[in-house]
Amino acid sequence: MKAARTSIASCLILLFFLFSLSAQEYNSTLIEILSNTKSIKTNFIQRNFDNNGILLHTATGYFTMKRPGFLRWEVIKPEHTLLIIDEEKIWNYDEALEQVTFQKIAQQVIQSPVYLLLIGNANNLENQYHITQVKNHSYLQKTEICFEITPKQVEKEFQRVQLGFCSELICYLRLLDQFGQQSEFKFQNLEQNISLPGKLFQFIPPKKVDIIGLI
Repeated sequence: MKAARTSIASCLILLFFLFSLSAQEYNSTLIEILSNTKSIKTNFIQRNFDNNGILLHTATGYFTMKRPGFLRWEVIKPEHTLLIIDEEKIWNYDEALEQVTFQKIAQQVIQSPVYLLLIGNANNLENQYHITQVKNHSYLQKTEICFEITPKQVEKEFQRVQLGFCSELICYLRLLDQFGQQSEFKFQNLEQNISLPGKLFQFIPPKKVDIIGLI
């Protein structure tokens, strides 16, 4: 269960475009769309699979982001957990464990694929990752366009990320880690470039919880 919580906290988002583009145009288009995506609010269904494709875990919740530097990832079922990233810290709250962990954002986090794709500087993406368009496989269901992101150098976190888009909005994300395990996210009721209150990305630890901080 702890591994499932870690994967939940670790994963998320991207974007789309045309079929006949060159590799350089893929990069430019993707980076432009990422840069133009200022905020997202959506709910998600997550499924985790082992390296044999056996379902390990299912979760549902809400995802909110505001660029640059703000993210809120909240799992509602089966157990409540909350990940908040602001411009300085990463907060992770596990209600069942009655525990909060936090740490300052290190340079390695800022350069990580998840951070760059979701809330970081999208212009740094093409320096570290290949971007290609791939066919819509069966597991991508009704997506219209699908992109694949792979690291240029050996990456400890993942082998590839695949993203599907419907009507120019992200509706599917699939991450394959270095152990062959997969995390799949389906996004629904997505709102993009809307005004979001700053309090969504503020975290005040509940009373009577253990707080573990890495400064």
